[in-house]
Amino acid sequence: MPLDTATIDLEAERDQLLEAREELAEQLAWIEPSNPAYDSLEDQGKRIDNRLQGVEWALDDEKDDETPVDEAFDTVTLAAPTGGEFGKVEDRIADSRVGADVEPGQGAGRVYMVAQGTVEAPYVDDAETFEAKLSATAQLPVPYLKWANDRINELMSVGNGERRSFGALVAAKRRERSTES
Repeated sequence: MPLDTATIDLEAERDQLLEAREELAEQLAWIEPSNPAYDSLEDQGKRIDNRLQGVEWALDDEKDDETPVDEAFDTVTLAAPTGGEFGKVEDRIADSRVGADVEPGQGAGRVYMVAQGTVEAPYVDDAETFEAKLSATAQLPVPYLKWANDRINELMSVGNGERRSFGALVAAKRRERSTES
């Protein structure tokens, strides 16, 4: 049984990402490129753009790619794996190295984690085994995988979701600061 589960409304998620993107752009517009914080904030903006592409792919009615999903979906249920489930993911990745010429990297770990952490979504609806989930998940676009992996990582924080992630805390502080000005 997962530690924490969340059903995510993807339209609300898109709105939050768009808002965060707008706030970050506003901040970055006031900072000189020579400022040491500039590159970090710009990278943050690119990360938001990438995650936004993943969410927008899920919401797109006309998917023209070779993924296991033909239609838009507006919710997804993700879960944080338990320690045992996380260990199984790591073991499966290690097993995939056997006889391989190339070491699996962060991308492979992301695919395995999204397969493990997806409870309900069209891309896993027909999957009866972990291997079937993994196969379907491996066909998803990279921006969606990165977004889902980030959300699963947020769910893995200890405290049953009562404590906000550092990223969420920083975003809230920025909103407070912008309303005070």
